[in-house]
Amino acid sequence: MDAHRSRSLGMAALIFILIGLTAAVFHGAAPVRADDVTTPTPIVINGDTATVEVKLYTDENHNKPLGGTAVTSTSKLYGAFSARFISGKAPTPQNYIAVYKLPDTIVIDDNAGGDLMEGPEATAEKAGTWEIKDNKVIFTFDKSWLDKNPAEIVVGANFSFELANKNAGSDSSTPIKFPGAGSINIPTTDGAVKGKKSGAFSQGADGVAKVTWSVKLTVESYATNVKFTDVLGDNFSFVSGSFTLDGKKLDPQPTIDGQTATIDNLGNLSGGSTRSRMRRC
Repeated sequence: MDAHRSRSLGMAALIFILIGLTAAVFHGAAPVRADDVTTPTPIVINGDTATVEVKLYTDENHNKPLGGTAVTSTSKLYGAFSARFISGKAPTPQNYIAVYKLPDTIVIDDNAGGDLMEGPEATAEKAGTWEIKDNKVIFTFDKSWLDKNPAEIVVGANFSFELANKNAGSDSSTPIKFPGAGSINIPTTDGAVKGKKSGAFSQGADGVAKVTWSVKLTVESYATNVKFTDVLGDNFSFVSGSFTLDGKKLDPQPTIDGQTATIDNLGNLSGGSTRSRMRRC
């Protein structure tokens, strides 16, 4: 009976303590319900909170470092990010979310991510989850894992991206500043320009047969100082002054040398643009 009384008193004491704590929390303020508790402000991963490293590649398997390789403005590129948290700046059970904001000069592919694993594959333990969304790498740690692993926390993720500036061509480069890791310069080159030619036959009032040719140009990404050259077969000859661009007469007209017509500089053409060059012959 004495033992029973001890247990009862112990429970009473516990309840009293809980009531006392609740009173202390609510003192001078409205009660805070469990569903009012907000997610903690994420830890910003940068040079102040971690040692950050970013490497870029031209292939998904990370076998070909980007280095000085020139790419087009629409090339798919790949990156590897890692961060070792500085002592005192790492996630804790109270602040268990960390975010790395990738620069706006690149467009990152969203990735649903998955489990954040720690240790060798055979004995790996789930430490939390990760995802990539809106140009951010987001790590959400399990509080229980953080309780057991309070120090030497390292995170990493792979990502794929394109340049945000699509109007970058030859003799240009785009500096990408990664927080905590410095700037990486990405050299760019012109994309391919493809042409498709078609002809429409007609007969003038003078009885002379004519052909109106159209050349449609399609630009892969971005092309600078585009030069246009067209060659006719021996059975045709250009009609001087007949060249048009998107329905408007070209000024100046191309230089014609026998069966070859040349426009030295059409200017810069952006990705996906199409232009028509028409001439009668």
